[in-house]
Amino acid sequence: MPMSYYDENRKVWVFYCNWCGKEICSPVSGCSGYCSEKCRREAEEASRPKREPKPSDSSSSSYDDDNHGTGLLGIIWKVVKWVIIITIVWFVYDNYIKRDSSSSDSRTAENVSQSSNITETRNSSSSSSQETTVNYDDIKQVAYLWSDYHNDRNISRLVSLYAPQTNYYQSNYSREQIKTSKEKLLNKYPDFKQEISNVTIENASTYYIVSFDKKVWTDLENAPKTYPSYLHIKMIDGGWRIITESDLITDKNLSKKKK
Repeated sequence: MPMSYYDENRKVWVFYCNWCGKEICSPVSGCSGYCSEKCRREAEEASRPKREPKPSDSSSSSYDDDNHGTGLLGIIWKVVKWVIIITIVWFVYDNYIKRDSSSSDSRTAENVSQSSNITETRNSSSSSSQETTVNYDDIKQVAYLWSDYHNDRNISRLVSLYAPQTNYYQSNYSREQIKTSKEKLLNKYPDFKQEISNVTIENASTYYIVSFDKKVWTDLENAPKTYPSYLHIKMIDGGWRIITESDLITDKNLSKKKK
């Protein structure tokens, strides 16, 4: 029932809403004491007993952590936690870092050993190693150019193949002296021509012996003569140079004269 009182001035009973206090002109049959459905719902909601919230998992976890942090149980928990951490760190160090360090030391020792072996091998076989790096085709090319420049009568290029000082048919010649000798030869035989064949190369440690058969034409009427000839070729200032020129027939004749 709604709240009510008798108004002496108006000579009527006045009724009020039990929730908001709003005046109700007259109660209706079965009136619940509220001016509207909204007020009734709000009053019912307010009259219901409130339930206390249950502690959540996070609060429980925080509570446990707080308990671990104090007292004997907390001390034991901290000791156990640090023992676990130290055990994990030691396991990682022993199985990975220490193993990698040992492997690195062994690899370093192996590399040092290999480097030492390589050095010894290079020192013990320096001559053979040097020989394998020489391109024999380059040395042969010098001999072929030497022959071609004779046929082309290209004195300047021919002289450029020689070292500053050359053992020229068992005499020590400069480039200028060789130039004079070649000019006399070609001027004496205008139809001079030569060919080389059966070219071989022999390593003489500090230079290379290039042996070949030299076929020479001094004129067009007579048959060519063949001379077993040789050049000594050496690397000088980054290029292959002739340090000796001769043939076996000339060597034999000169040897007879000396006797």
